[in-house]
Amino acid sequence: MTIRSSACALLVLAGLGWTLVGAEPPVAPAPRLKPETTAGKPKKPWSELIVGKWKFFKAENPPAPPTLSALTEFTADGKVMTNVSDPVRGFKLVRTGTYKLEGAILRVEYAPSKEEEGEASEAKIESLTEDELIISNGVDGVGRQMRTIFKRDMKK
Repeated sequence: MTIRSSACALLVLAGLGWTLVGAEPPVAPAPRLKPETTAGKPKKPWSELIVGKWKFFKAENPPAPPTLSALTEFTADGKVMTNVSDPVRGFKLVRTGTYKLEGAILRVEYAPSKEEEGEASEAKIESLTEDELIISNGVDGVGRQMRTIFKRDMKK
């Protein structure tokens, strides 16, 4: 697998590359009328929970190379920045753009750069907590659910 295809695979795994795989995006579920609660306290809305830095943890179907790492930051004003690197292969890619949450659908538009074309994509959020973000990216060529797990990066 080449360095560029490794990075593209991670972007696809992260739900940031629907155009590369030609898959249909998932449909957002109906919005909840009442906020979920935990021990009697309302949960934060996803629009607040997603803000911060998220470190790539695991990809399912297909797995990412073990030396590939990624950090994605979502800001409160709708901006996103993703850093993908693989020190073994000498690869680094930085993408910036905007994001929007629509129900359980995360829509991302990356701006074009010197190295890459602009790209729009979306993924379904399966779960979002203070510590973990799980997104599904459709089904791969053999019918397996593609899923990516991120952990909140607690480094300041």
